[in-house]
Amino acid sequence: MLSMPLETIKEKITAQKGLSADEIDKLIKKKLDSLSGLISQEGAAHIVANELGVKLVDISGSVTIKELVAGLRNVEFAGKIIRKYEVREFSTEKSTGKVGSCLVGDNSGLIRLVFWNEQIEKLDRAKEGDVVRVKGAFVRDNSGRLEVHINTMTSFILNPPDLDPSSFTSQAPKEEGEFTRKKISDLQDQDVNIELLGYVFEVFSPRFFEVCPQCNARMRPTDAGLACSTHGVVEPKYNFVLNLYFDDGSDTIRLVCWREQAKDLLGLTDEAILAFKDDLAAFSEVKQSLLGEMIKISGRAQMNSLFGHLEFIVSSVSREVKADEEIKEAQEEFVEASNKVASAEVPKEKTEPAASRVDATASKDVSGSETAIDFSDIEF
Repeated sequence: MLSMPLETIKEKITAQKGLSADEIDKLIKKKLDSLSGLISQEGAAHIVANELGVKLVDISGSVTIKELVAGLRNVEFAGKIIRKYEVREFSTEKSTGKVGSCLVGDNSGLIRLVFWNEQIEKLDRAKEGDVVRVKGAFVRDNSGRLEVHINTMTSFILNPPDLDPSSFTSQAPKEEGEFTRKKISDLQDQDVNIELLGYVFEVFSPRFFEVCPQCNARMRPTDAGLACSTHGVVEPKYNFVLNLYFDDGSDTIRLVCWREQAKDLLGLTDEAILAFKDDLAAFSEVKQSLLGEMIKISGRAQMNSLFGHLEFIVSSVSREVKADEEIKEAQEEFVEASNKVASAEVPKEKTEPAASRVDATASKDVSGSETAIDFSDIEF
């Protein structure tokens, strides 16, 4: 099934039918009301688009990366290889194999290409900076992030003569470990490599779901039983996701912690967390230990199209936070920001005599005439 964000559907309706945002919202609301709220806004928008004759996806030829949506098959697109990652080996109870990936970008965005087992030969021939045309691939959603999976039917054409590397302008994202500290109130959709510092104030029980033991793809019910779209009917294993709410003094946001991040946050093994699947009541003690705790997290912000609000997908988490150092750093940032504001307010043509200048960085009353900066009423 195709999965397309609500805002993308609205953009396509506007582009093809010339309707305003208000007109589209009224049509979606009317459709929701007529169906007694039994579908999501996204589902209602799909129906509205179909009734208006809007073509949401055109896969008759090459598309841009921005136009890719989960569930598309046999897609064709082109881009430049921005980053190539190491091939990793994996082992399960039933099989072993290898998986590799690279990051490809065009002028509209970035996407990860995933290669399994024998398909890694295609990746081995590529290097960063090469341009590539991909034909016949499948688009998957992996924990809220799109991936293109390369299979035996996929053409992976390196450096075709009609593609100019200089025509692709996408830049590599920041390296892992390079994060920008932000407040929740300053977050925007698709902000990446962001660091947040705050407190946990609500924790939900983990949710468990079936995945393929060979490729970790989400399994779906079929007439023959639970099946993977790649490996068919197999005995599933279980994965999990943990949701919690987080407050940094500027606003609150829902955090989404997938398996590895949930393990780091809870300090528990796979086996210990999976044990809660049959005894959720036992999770209460773990939940209580997290409430009110200061944590530092990094990851990306994305809009939840179903509920229409931002959420934060966690990539790393630390409970080893030195509160005193973090508060001191926040105080220093506040002083620096205050100085910039103060200096910006003084007209350049008017310069005070040196003897009468006030040192804006003073944190205590030295001369008796300067005003100390008091942090006692400031929340960090």
